[in-house]
Amino acid sequence: MKKTLVFTILLVTAGLLFVTGCTGNKVPLKGKFILSAAVSIQDTGLLDYLLPVFTQEKGWEADVITVDPAAALQMGRDGDADVLLVHVKQNEIQFVNDGYGIARYDIMYSNFSAVDPNQDTAVNYYGIILVNPMLHPHTNVEGGLAFIEWLLSGRAQDLIGQYGEEEFGSALFTPNASLLD
Repeated sequence: MKKTLVFTILLVTAGLLFVTGCTGNKVPLKGKFILSAAVSIQDTGLLDYLLPVFTQEKGWEADVITVDPAAALQMGRDGDADVLLVHVKQNEIQFVNDGYGIARYDIMYSNFSAVDPNQDTAVNYYGIILVNPMLHPHTNVEGGLAFIEWLLSGRAQDLIGQYGEEEFGSALFTPNASLLD
């Protein structure tokens, strides 16, 4: 009888550990937010690499809309996105200064050259911005801030810095999370 009880307890414990282990400590889904991102980020595969980890760790899913940076900023002005991830620093700063965004954070810069005559450098700096909920009350502030805070975290910055090493032999992006004025 005692052996049966101990065996049952061990079996139940092992089953619970198995189920918990299979979920990878997945956080329950909290909701979705809209991320308007530059096409170049999607083209590299970085979002496909980062977003499943973010969703598993934080419980938020991103509905990603990839467009050119000018269109992403317009989506923010129109309230059609919650978060913007783009690479036109001066336009992003102006977007925030005009009150359309809360703040702009540097996330990373690209390690591949694509010379753009409208940029000061061939290295693109990517910034992330939460759309101003005072202008667009339907903005998913909670989901958007969770994504921004996660991208600024050491965990996400490490993932960004590693992305591309295995497939291409070197990282495609250099992480550089910081708050810009």
